[in-house]
Amino acid sequence: MKKPLYHVDEGYLLSKDDPDYEAYSSVYDKKQGYYDTDQFETFDLERAKTFSDYASDGNLDNFFVVITNIGLYDDEDENFAANENGVLKDFDFSGVDYDVKDIVWYKAMKDGKPVVIEGASVPNALTV
Repeated sequence: MKKPLYHVDEGYLLSKDDPDYEAYSSVYDKKQGYYDTDQFETFDLERAKTFSDYASDGNLDNFFVVITNIGLYDDEDENFAANENGVLKDFDFSGVDYDVKDIVWYKAMKDGKPVVIEGASVPNALTV
């Protein structure tokens, strides 16, 4: 059965004076440097949201977790086998667009303040 597949992107937000800022500011709203520390795919949106509780990696003042819908896929296809946590194994996410219109949920904090990803159709989960 075809179901939405979600890409989870997590890491921390770079300051504009960081030498890597430009390389990591070409995704989502193109207004932040989204330095990713982990990425994975899952069919389980609610479970993906719980993974975000660990994404800040102790840095509660500066982190992001963005979940995007990357399309409909057959969850019974053997190419989409998931591990015990519901995370797909060996999924090639090189074709993910990182487009703001595909965001279905996010948390983002920079300098201790919630960040709004401009153009996202959902609010920052920290503000609801």
